[in-house]
Amino acid sequence: MASTFYLRVKGIINNGSAVYSDTVKIDADGRESSMGVYPNPVSGGVINWQLINEPAGIYHARLLNIAGLVLYNQYVTHAGGSAVIPISVKQTILSRGAYTLEIVSPEKTIKSIQLEVL
Repeated sequence: MASTFYLRVKGIINNGSAVYSDTVKIDADGRESSMGVYPNPVSGGVINWQLINEPAGIYHARLLNIAGLVLYNQYVTHAGGSAVIPISVKQTILSRGAYTLEIVSPEKTIKSIQLEVL
């Protein structure tokens, strides 16, 4: 029977305030699942969305500008495990600046990945 654990690290900085890491999901077999964008900063109009040990299913990817406007919308069927999914966006849409790649997983959890375009 597979188990899933969620881990978050709490740190105390010099002034006594607490800071927390992102929460990560760890499968019972010890393999961590995660998502990211590489390289970051992005150039050339292609965002390489990386999935590591993610479950199979339909993922919804949206690219938002700093004002929250949706610039790109795509549904992706992932077979499970690890993959790199290239997201090609027209250069005219992606001007230099900060963006958010928002991913809705098959379990309906939302992951926001900050990225920069050169």
